[in-house]
Amino acid sequence: MTNYMKKCPYCAEEIQNEAIKCRHCGGEIFASDSVSVKGDSSMGSNKENDKKIQFPILKFIIILFTWYVSVPVIVLWYIWKRTTWSKWKKLTISIAFGFLAVVLLIIVFYKPPRPILVITDPSEYNWFKTDPTEYKMVESSTSTTTISGTYYPDDAKFEATSGTGTVYLKTDGTFIFEGDLVGGENTFTFQLSNETGKDVAMVKIIKQLTEEEESQREIMFEEQKKMEEEKKAKELGEQKAWEQSKAGQICKAHPEWSKNDCERLANNEIWIGMSVNMLKYRRGLPNSANPSNYGSGTQWQWCWYNYTPSCFYGGDDEIVESYN
Repeated sequence: MTNYMKKCPYCAEEIQNEAIKCRHCGGEIFASDSVSVKGDSSMGSNKENDKKIQFPILKFIIILFTWYVSVPVIVLWYIWKRTTWSKWKKLTISIAFGFLAVVLLIIVFYKPPRPILVITDPSEYNWFKTDPTEYKMVESSTSTTTISGTYYPDDAKFEATSGTGTVYLKTDGTFIFEGDLVGGENTFTFQLSNETGKDVAMVKIIKQLTEEEESQREIMFEEQKKMEEEKKAKELGEQKAWEQSKAGQICKAHPEWSKNDCERLANNEIWIGMSVNMLKYRRGLPNSANPSNYGSGTQWQWCWYNYTPSCFYGGDDEIVESYN
């Protein structure tokens, strides 16, 4: 409901629109002195929504406090006030209970440290780091490479997610990776992860080619280029032969039909699922086309008297469902 209020011209507090005296400062109010303010009911609803949101959070905090703080206090109170044990026994049990409570709290709230993964070798590189990926670039003329670094904690999951090679993890928190290099750019990516998060380190190594390797690379490139050209020429020849075949001519006249359908038509095949238009292409228009409807939709009969099978049956979509 919308309420109308006005402000006191003396103290600026909100008062009822009909008020003639301010209940805050006691000043007398005249009609010409007040300013009406339209109250927005949505403010109240917003406050209610805030309360609805805050209540579950508060409830959770209260439950957490009760379980992890109040319960131990109640247990200790019960030991000291409600039992007839000796003072020494009460003290021993209280210490044991307190130790157990602390251990349980540590177990419940423990979070493993965030993974840290650092590449220490190759040491000569141009690099930059953008969290969480460390990127290093080096050049090499060998066919293998050794990458080493440190990782923490040692119980986190270590993975080499890209590149070919073998990882050796040591108990002192270091690792060695023996990687294979191919000509050009090689990327090796390592990931260390646990339930707290993950860290990723990347090393990019550009293998420099020797004169012999460069020559072999050019030969391979030329061979690959030749193979691709031969493959393309073969495909063009096969396509040309297909287009000139009986099936190819059918598909040229009806590109909406599949290659398999055209081949079956070229072989004079009849099958369930072919369209009536395919029959018309092979046989011409039917001698008769008779519709019927017995309550389940229109069904058609198409007949060619001079062919066997002669009659075909289907629905309005003109797909053959049966024939005789």
